[in-house]
Formats: sequence, structure tokens, C-alpha cells
Amino acid sequence: MPCLLALGATVHLRRGDKKRAVALDKFYTGQKTTVMQPSEFMEAVEIPKPKDGQVFRAHKISKRFEQDISATCCALVYELSAGKLKNVKLAYNGLAPSPCRAPKLEAVLEGKLPAEVSAAALDAAIAASFVARDGLRATWAYRSLVARNLVLQFVEESLDAKEPA
Repeated sequence: MPCLLALGATVHLRRGDKKRAVALDKFYTGQKTTVMQPSEFMEAVEIPKPKDGQVFRAHKISKRFEQDISATCCALVYELSAGKLKNVKLAYNGLAPSPCRAPKLEAVLEGKLPAEVSAAALDAAIAASFVARDGLRATWAYRSLVARNLVLQFVEESLDAKEPA
């Protein structure tokens, strides 16, 4: 889900003849709860076509490669303009009760040169964005550290990325 959230996916729901489209970042309302109404089903998921120069990065951390449930999953989409991160969308699973975007972390990245992004700023944004909670798959200390380090890794990779001509 973080991948689809970062990419700006839309969920198309249907109940009988009634149809509606919901942005995926508005779909989840809590742990195991969504905006779906009784008898409504998911008819389609629409993923916007990537723009020229758009970069997508994602990584899932789990104890076993084959396990589908992650301790943390992070997805990041951005563009580079004059070497700066633009149109940043960042999403996680495992840090909140449901998959979610991380607007405070997006703000830390937006408009910055990759070299200007600091671990301390990301740590502060993570602390301000999520309630610390341990789980069966990982402690909060581990999840928050991985959440920060994945973003740093993705941003460092952008140093090698070429801007569109």
C-alpha cells in the first residue's frame, strides 16, 4: 500500500449501480477500517502514469523475504528540479495503525538539495508524525530508525539521478 499511496493511486468503489472514486490517502480511516460502505466492493485501482523525470523508490523490511507482512515499508516519489527534490510523496506501513502518507516528512524533503536532508530533521518529523508503538514484528526504536534510514538511502540515491533534459 505505501507504493500505491506514494504514486497517488485512486480506488474505484462500487455498490450496485453507484460508483465513486476515493484517493487512496483518504481510503483508510484506522486500523483495519476504510471508507467502504456495506456491500461496496473495490472495482479498480487507478495508478497515474509516471511523469518524465519522476523517481520512485520503495523498500520493505521484514524478517523473512517471503513474508508478506512487513515491520516497515517505505515508498518515495519525487522529481529533481535544479538539483532539488520536488513534488515529494512519501508513504509508510508499519508506523501507524494503517498505511499512510507522511506529510511532515515530505515537508522536510520538499525543495531541498539531497545533501541538505538531515537525519535529525527526519527523526523530528517522524516523532511529530507517529505515535511510538512497539509491535509483534519490531520495536518502535527499530521501526523509526529504519523509516529514517530508508528515506536517507533513497535521497542519497538521487545524487546519482539525472534530471530530464
